[in-house]
Amino acid sequence: RFLSSRLKSEPQICGCGLKRTLTNIKFHIRDTHSFVISNMSSVAAGLFDDDDGDEWVTSGIKVEASIGVEEDAFNATDIKNISEFRNKVTPFSESNELAKTYMDDSTLWRFFEAHCKERTRDAQLAAAENMFTESIEWKVAENIDSIMDGWEPSDCFQRKPKTPEATFGDKHFHCGICGTSIKGGPFMVERLGMVDVVGLTKNQEALAAVKKSYVHYLETAWRDVRSKGGKTRAIMVVDLTGLSMNLLRHLATIKELMKVATQHYPEVTERIFLINLPWGFATIWKAVSAFLPDRTKDKITSLSTPEEVTEELSKWLEGGVDQLPDFLGGKNTEHGICPALPLEDTDDSA
Repeated sequence: RFLSSRLKSEPQICGCGLKRTLTNIKFHIRDTHSFVISNMSSVAAGLFDDDDGDEWVTSGIKVEASIGVEEDAFNATDIKNISEFRNKVTPFSESNELAKTYMDDSTLWRFFEAHCKERTRDAQLAAAENMFTESIEWKVAENIDSIMDGWEPSDCFQRKPKTPEATFGDKHFHCGICGTSIKGGPFMVERLGMVDVVGLTKNQEALAAVKKSYVHYLETAWRDVRSKGGKTRAIMVVDLTGLSMNLLRHLATIKELMKVATQHYPEVTERIFLINLPWGFATIWKAVSAFLPDRTKDKITSLSTPEEVTEELSKWLEGGVDQLPDFLGGKNTEHGICPALPLEDTDDSA
């Protein structure tokens, strides 16, 4: 039944599209399972809660509290948070077409979870509501669908620009998605050390084109994790090869790019790996981390040696070392990660 419904909604399936379809089915089954279990548990708990809280019994059927619901499924607290937050943003959604598409559990959870460390519940709800409305208003103002139309749709995350501006932006852009993680989300790679931050600071037209490439990259990941449902999130690798202290002189440019992610795409990533940390990174990190929310910093792990990088990242990527980009120690030479060419290396313009 799961396969039949997916085939009806995606009749043209071939190649890597089939792989993604099967992954979608897997997470559809997982979310259905977690929904049934969470609702069984809450109903049973309300009716027949035993003294030690370890199990519930109803109509002769025992429902174990320790049942194996995956960590990415919503628990009772999540469901309560989502419900309250939905009530909070419903008035705004009734007058905004994009907001209406954001009222599913998975999307609402991401906005609320982004502010779970606020001290009070009222503060959590207020901060999440503010982010929700500002993010949607920003996407409407930026005409997000028009930006996405600058690239051909791709089931395999391959970037296929179809406008001169998108083609130019991707030449100087530093990110990409090379596959799917073992948990079903996108496997995102950012070559931050390769960014021509000096050239972009001097050339605002080029910066605008690269920023659109960045928005397309983030929106692609955002739509993917939402389509998988539940708490599905991405694995991100940030390669710092080539990063220098010169970055500190152009923090405004880096901040302009980073705030797109932190302000408008909550809970896209689950884990972030920093690799190839350069000399003096502590100083650079002190400056750059000031732009990151605590929830993002808590997800970061650094990997030291090339062997550790290849071994650890291969564990998180479907296809392992065969799918891992060659510059990360893998065998994939057609990974689709943008090259981040210096502006002086190209004669064309946006």
